[in-house]
Amino acid sequence: MRCNPDDLAVVIYSSAGNQGKVIRVTRLCGCGDPLGPTWRYEGAELHNVEGLVTLCIADQRLLPIRDQPGTDEMIRIAGLPSQIKETV
Repeated sequence: MRCNPDDLAVVIYSSAGNQGKVIRVTRLCGCGDPLGPTWRYEGAELHNVEGLVTLCIADQRLLPIRDQPGTDEMIRIAGLPSQIKETV
């Protein structure tokens, strides 16, 4: 798989005009796709060829936005926003 949970990713292949849209993948979903594993996502609305909003997208249609493979360095250092505790 190309993406990991919480990755930002750009759509690199779409027959419905979604190329270039940026999303955040959140979790694997059970949607069947001949291209393999699919992700639930947040961000830009993605549409299928009928023009309907799709809830999942195949991993093979995405390219994660990272400077290198693995966890983004700032997320590794600071943690995910939900893991950061506010000090009072």
